Order: sequence, then C-alpha cells, then structure tokens
Amino acid sequence: MKKSFPRFDMARDLIRTQWYLKPITKLLSWPSVVAHKPIITRNGTEGLEPPFILLCNHNAFMDFKVATQIIYPRRANYVVAKEIIILDVV
Repeated sequence: MKKSFPRFDMARDLIRTQWYLKPITKLLSWPSVVAHKPIITRNGTEGLEPPFILLCNHNAFMDFKVATQIIYPRRANYVVAKEIIILDVV
C-alpha cells in the first residue's frame, strides 16, 4: 500500500517574498546569468505593469535565475507541479 502525503492547500493565500530578500535573489542569480550569457529579447513590453504571466520554456534550472533578473524589482510566483516532485517511497 502506498503512503499518502498531504496535498497542497489551494485555498491558502500566497506567501510573498519578504522585501529584504529581493536584492539577495538578484545578487544570487546574477553570477549564473553573466557566466552563461543568455540572449534576452524584450518585444512589446514597454509600459507593461503587473499582473502579467511570464512563460518560460524551461530548458534548465537556470531559467528561474534569468526570470529573476528580467523582472527585478518585481516578484514572481513560480507555478510548478509539486506532486510530481514527491516520490512514492514504500
């Protein structure tokens, strides 16, 4: 029999990034972005204000670092499939 695990509470409010952590996220993501030199193209984004949806093709885990650099000083809520990450261990 498989062990069950608690499901995510979809009715719970989002946990926002604390204001003092925003500069730290930029500093931590900056070295990887500079080292890998991704090509960042902004088309039609002049005057764009939140809320908006940023779609990434997720070629690597570095996509989160690049997205952090692009939208700074704004915050992001990354949507991922949490249940897929949890492994069933019997």
